[in-house]
Amino acid sequence: MNSSQKSDGAVSIIFSILLLVLFGFAALAVDLGYMAVAKSELQNSADAGARAGALRLYINGSGPNWADAQQRAEELAELNPSAGNPVVLLSPPEVGYWNLDARGQTIQSTTGFTPTAKDLPAVKVIASRTGAGDGGPISTLFARTLEIDSAPMSATAIAVVSGPGYVDQRNLFPFAMSQCMYDAYWNTAATPPGPVDSQKLFPLTNTQNSLKNYPELAHCPNDELPGRWTSLKHSQTSAAAIKDLIGGRVNPALISIGEEIPLLSGVEATIYGITKSCSKAGDSECRFVTVPVVATSSPGDQQVIAFACLEIVDAQQGGKDPLQNTFTVRMTQTCDPPGSGGIGPDYGFKPKPKIVQ
Repeated sequence: MNSSQKSDGAVSIIFSILLLVLFGFAALAVDLGYMAVAKSELQNSADAGARAGALRLYINGSGPNWADAQQRAEELAELNPSAGNPVVLLSPPEVGYWNLDARGQTIQSTTGFTPTAKDLPAVKVIASRTGAGDGGPISTLFARTLEIDSAPMSATAIAVVSGPGYVDQRNLFPFAMSQCMYDAYWNTAATPPGPVDSQKLFPLTNTQNSLKNYPELAHCPNDELPGRWTSLKHSQTSAAAIKDLIGGRVNPALISIGEEIPLLSGVEATIYGITKSCSKAGDSECRFVTVPVVATSSPGDQQVIAFACLEIVDAQQGGKDPLQNTFTVRMTQTCDPPGSGGIGPDYGFKPKPKIVQ
């Protein structure tokens, strides 16, 4: 055999080996794509189940209805296929409370537990293809040539019902409410959290005059005010700027929990008159409002800790104490402002459930 024939034989062997390797990589690429689709379908199943279950937590304003949510989550999750087979949950969806600060995959039991505003009603769904009972691992197509016959996989989703983590300033009323004021009228230990008395009217003002007439506010520090006007992200702090904010005539800008906003030391009394004209006593344009809640109402930059939902019933410009420069409000649970999103404490919002894991 001459050298040319030897060379041709070597090339043929190398080509065969490379062809086998290339085929293996091609097979692996096809199966990886197939597995990614199957995984995505499992995740869609878990997401759909968790979200559907969370939607059933509150029916007609009462709840949480844990059993109904659990049943609905399982039904919706198992309507979705994965790799051509129906999804079968190996264990029932989990229901309970998801902690906003912890942000993990742990769900706190519904029994023997007192939730706070940061413990949010949640539904957890695990959709899997791992073994007997759930359709088994996903079978490969070509990777069998590499002795990879199947791949187990699972997907987890947690959906919660919560308040927003941010709100567009165009949909915020520019008055920051002190947390001590809020705590006096909002029961975070209720299930679900809600007003201590949904019919209770109370004053909101940037003076201390009204505090002396409301014993439920005795826990507030002596120098604490019910709240203060805020210019949010408006570049000006004048009465005209506050008017722009009340009317939504400002540029879009998200105000987020944890962000600092400027609390003003005072504004013109006419702002209370403007508030009266758009309150329930007026044309109701600002009857239901979303306001930022701050830990303290001291003037200057203060951190937003939540967003609250209020009904402004009336307002008074001028007059005599204790209602001088005051608007009268009550807690409500009707807010779901446009431009809101994210996850925040439950201070009266019931927006669409959100996937958090």
